[in-house]
Amino acid sequence: MTSHADYLAGLLNDIEFEINVLRNDFALPYHAVSEAVPDWVKADAEAEDADFQLPEHLRGTGQDSGEEGVL
Repeated sequence: MTSHADYLAGLLNDIEFEINVLRNDFALPYHAVSEAVPDWVKADAEAEDADFQLPEHLRGTGQDSGEEGVL
């Protein structure tokens, strides 16, 4: 009889195998370059940033309230 942990480990092995098959089929690298962001993502992010406004309760007044924050 197979234990629960052994069964789950077997499922993960199957998933890892299928992922490796897909990587090979599509000639994908094993590690993605973290700095590589597609232009379409950058354009969407810049558009969202342009419309972003900090919520009023988070906006600073530029004056010190005299209260110290607790860390």
